[in-house]
Amino acid sequence: MAIAGAAVQQHSPNARVFPPLPATPPFPRRRTAVGSVCKFNLSIPDSSPYSGLFASGTQSGIIRMGGAKSWTATDAQGYPPGLGIKFARTGIHSGSYVALNGLDSATWNFMALNFSNHIAAPASASTKFLANKFQQASQCPTMVGLSDMARYGQDGKKVADADVKVPFKLFLAPTAAVQVNTPSPPLPSTPPKCGARIFSRA
Repeated sequence: MAIAGAAVQQHSPNARVFPPLPATPPFPRRRTAVGSVCKFNLSIPDSSPYSGLFASGTQSGIIRMGGAKSWTATDAQGYPPGLGIKFARTGIHSGSYVALNGLDSATWNFMALNFSNHIAAPASASTKFLANKFQQASQCPTMVGLSDMARYGQDGKKVADADVKVPFKLFLAPTAAVQVNTPSPPLPSTPPKCGARIFSRA
């Protein structure tokens, strides 16, 4: 594995800092080197009990979709799909989190599986190695906290401490509109109105 020979410092997505810029671009990606990026809107119903980016209304974000680890065309089962989700906020750092189905998942249909910010412990030797690497930044490498996303809205306004309401766990369930059954499906002329539904657990 390429990561084994490099000292790559992990940074927690929960850290309340601005994303660092690389000292010498282009910055080499040791994992998730291949991915696609697009804009999306998240429509949250009026019944939402949460605050900040999880409050009712429409939030605009950017999503990066890619494999959670490297793979080749000869991999029989596919790769573990992963998401990086970011919401820009006015005047402050962005609100971000990552979601996976699991480090040991494998599929060629990226949207075949549900995603979550909490995943099961890794099972294989290679994914256990990754989890150990992630422990440089977190004592809970299979869980990504969401509290910072609930502390500020997209307008950058801070939620009063007593009013912060944050989901413990999110489930992102892809809809039928984004399922594919061929290796290289044609791109739709218009994006689906609903690519996934998000469910929360308090």
